[in-house]
Parts: sequence; structure tokens; C-alpha cells
Amino acid sequence: MTLPSQYTWIILTSGFIACGGGTNFVSGAAGGKSGTGVGGNSSGGTVGSGGTVDSDAGVTTGGSTGYGSLACADLPTAYAGELTIATTCSTSGENTCVQTVLDALVCSCSVFVSSTRTSALTNLEQIRGVWNNKKCAVGIACPAIACVVPTSANCVATSTTTKSGVCTANPM
Repeated sequence: MTLPSQYTWIILTSGFIACGGGTNFVSGAAGGKSGTGVGGNSSGGTVGSGGTVDSDAGVTTGGSTGYGSLACADLPTAYAGELTIATTCSTSGENTCVQTVLDALVCSCSVFVSSTRTSALTNLEQIRGVWNNKKCAVGIACPAIACVVPTSANCVATSTTTKSGVCTANPM
């Protein structure tokens, strides 16, 4: 069977393949180091750093929460939350929907994200690294799927009252 060039086949034969999940959650505002102490004296820990608010797009960007402590079953949800952040953009100014990432940890296709969402993009890489290091994909079989390979995207407004939008692939 021959498919048009805008499709890519992903077939799992062995080893690892990328992964995913699907709920909206914002990471950050967690983490930090625990306190230490000897005998009856102890000192408090340091507070972890959270996310920041992006005034242009009106979204919260995630902070690193130490994804290594998450179970394999929780990593797709964390990935999906960071992906949601990474796809948000501002409709004012230059188009920032110019970078692609995989849309899930397993059985995934490429999607455009905003290049200005550096914290979310870093978190996506960290989550994928933890997923691979823990060998979470072992035993997961992906069906042969056809992915439409996006060639470009624009920031499409999600509100008429703010400059917030979402990266959306342009029609082929």
C-alpha cells in the first residue's frame, strides 16, 4: 500500500517508541529539597520553584517537579500537561509555532508547539528521558498508524478578549 507523502507510518517492531496521555495539568509549584538534621537539631529544606505566568498568552508555564519520582503510569499525564502548555501561544507579534515535538510518549505523531515555551519544552524532554530510562514502553505494542506530517502551523486565537491562542497545523 502506498500513502501520500504527508503521511508517516509508525510501526513498533522492537525497542522504544515515543509516548502520550491526555489531561490538562500545569506542573510547577512543587519540588524542593527535604530538611536535614542530626540528633535533636534539624534545618528546614529549600522550597521548590513553581511555574510563571505569561502575560501575553495568559497561561501558566510549568516548573520542574522532579519527574524521576513519577511512576510510568503517571508520566503520560505529566507529558500531556506540558504539551498543553507548549502548544499555547500569543496571537500578537511573530508566529512562534515553529518547533515540533511528539504528541505523546507512545504511538505518537509530530505536532507544532511555541518556541517561546522553553520551560514546557525542557520538561517534555525530561519526561521523555525518564520514560526511556525507566523502560516504560517495554511491552507496549503500537498499531501501524498513519500520521499526517504537519509542514507549518499558526497561532489561532482561543479567545476574543485576550491574545492567547493555540498552535494549529495549517491545512495541507
